[in-house]
Amino acid sequence: MSTTNLVNKRQLLRLLLEEQGVSVSASARIPKRPDQDHFPLSFAQQRLWFLEQFDAASPVYNISLAIRLDGPLDLPALAKAFQEVLCRHEVLRATFATFEGQAIQLIAPPTPAPLPLVDLSALPAAQQTGVQESLISTLAQRPFELARGPLVRGAVLRLNPQQHVLSLTLHHIIADGWSLGVLLRELSTLYAACTTAAPAPLAPLPIQYADFAHWQRTWLSGPALATQLAYWRQQLAGAPALLELPTDRARPAVQSFRGAQQSRVLAP
Repeated sequence: MSTTNLVNKRQLLRLLLEEQGVSVSASARIPKRPDQDHFPLSFAQQRLWFLEQFDAASPVYNISLAIRLDGPLDLPALAKAFQEVLCRHEVLRATFATFEGQAIQLIAPPTPAPLPLVDLSALPAAQQTGVQESLISTLAQRPFELARGPLVRGAVLRLNPQQHVLSLTLHHIIADGWSLGVLLRELSTLYAACTTAAPAPLAPLPIQYADFAHWQRTWLSGPALATQLAYWRQQLAGAPALLELPTDRARPAVQSFRGAQQSRVLAP
């Protein structure tokens, strides 16, 4: 998205909000965080960090995806693009610890990020699918250590010279569905630039996620938090404490995350 389009969309959003009587206060502008060695977690990160303390060896909050790449692949260019994405987004280099009883995040300096190649091209085509799925599952199910990092890992599976699979796994504390889209778009853009030795096509980021986390904590440390809590308590008054769905099995007393999925293609 160009800078002009981004500015136009922001102006349009502001006009729409003003038409509905919603004022856009100065608090909506996110400043740079103070220069220090650690930073607070956002509320979303705090929730995930808290849940992780109950079962640190669980991969429940891993986000994984496998992207099929058709055509010749420039692996060094892809590895360089992957490295540049990690350098560009501090949150992809974050680790999490405790300081004076509070959860904090620390940003590691950029370091070489491995993107190993697993060559399956020697296997018969009939075996490749099973081995490929097993490898991707293994990568996806391996737990992360929030205090050590890195909290993102990748690998490339080669099926043949014209077909590869890029496997990426991230912990949910540093990514979500929206940010995955950003990651993939930027990875694609940077890969295209790396294959032609073109200059970096992406403008520097005006803020990082840690800036947002610091702003959110500051904004919601006073009257704004009380206002938000009062609003949602009113909206959710009388809501059921538990959503009972007509499932074929009784809900367990403690969530186990044990489950599976089954896919079926319906004829048009």
